This record gives sequence, C-alpha cells and structure tokens, in this order.
Amino acid sequence: MAEEADQMPSGEEAEQAALKIQALQRGKKTREDINEKKEAATKIQALHRGNSVRRTASGNLAEGAEEEGATEGAEELPSGEDVEQAAVKIQALQRGRQTRKAKAEGGGQGDGGEGGEP
Repeated sequence: MAEEADQMPSGEEAEQAALKIQALQRGKKTREDINEKKEAATKIQALHRGNSVRRTASGNLAEGAEEEGATEGAEELPSGEDVEQAAVKIQALQRGRQTRKAKAEGGGQGDGGEGGEP
C-alpha cells in the first residue's frame, strides 16, 4: 500500500491530470456534437435532393405520358415531419453551443432567450 501512495500525484500534478481529462472529455463531446450536426444536415440535404429528383422525374413523366397515367406509380413525397425534426435538432444544438460559449466568455446567461432567469 505504501507503494500505491507514492505513485499518487501531488496536488499540482493531480490538478494538471484533472485538467487534461476534462480537456479530453470536452473534445470528445465537441466531436459528438459536430457529428450530430453533420448527420442532421446530411438528412436535410438528402431529403431536399430526393424531393428535387422526384419533382423533376414526375415532371418528365407527366410530360411524356399524361395519357397513360404513368404518374400514378410515382413515390409520394415525404411529410415535412422529418425535415422539421432535423431542423429542430440543429437549432437546439446551435442554441446550446451559443449558451455555452457565452457562459465561457463570462456572459452568464447566454443569449437571454427563453428559459433564462430574470
């Protein structure tokens, strides 16, 4: 047991180690936040591209085969719910980032938006 006590870092070393661990955790959290934003943006982009392609394709089909009724089999456009959920996620992440940044800069309550104390 005496050997374990000798291996424990002193006060300053322990503080430096704690700061290093905290920095690593903050970096990990930041990378996770960035990945979430990228995934949400990718989802929005994919939905937009899909809608655009389907709109173009259904326009081409309608021009060439109006009499045949070929547009009946075209895919239905997805509801705006997925797009809205992705947008809400991006907005929440951005608000959180702004609030944390303001607190880190000594701003205290962040942007003074909803949910803050008077």
